[in-house]
Amino acid sequence: MNSEHQRWSLWEYRVYPDVTRRPDFETVKANCARFGRLVFGSVSQMRIRNATDDYGRLFWEIVVLSEGHPVHDPAFVDWMHAQWRTFFHNGFGPTCEIRVHARLRSGDREDGTPPDQLIILPTLKESLNG
Repeated sequence: MNSEHQRWSLWEYRVYPDVTRRPDFETVKANCARFGRLVFGSVSQMRIRNATDDYGRLFWEIVVLSEGHPVHDPAFVDWMHAQWRTFFHNGFGPTCEIRVHARLRSGDREDGTPPDQLIILPTLKESLNG
């Protein structure tokens, strides 16, 4: 559950590594977790996956659900994306392609409207036997 004073944001990064750097999954996972804790703090969830797009290009997708960051502030969002871009260029090569996206999931938008609420429920198991 979340109170009216919490702000949850979703930060999405898709990285297409350059041809000279192809780190393995464990290396990417460990480095992203370490860097994510540094810039977001401990109140975050991170999902990492690698796949290929419709054109057969390998990419890495890093998605972070984080609490408390001012995703409504363009200066902060630009700063955060710049930190991640530097991190990705160091890890995936200087010519890697990076796509970024950030959005508010819940909390105060600071535009005078009531805050949205994010409710996280435990997984429910469905039973077919009554």
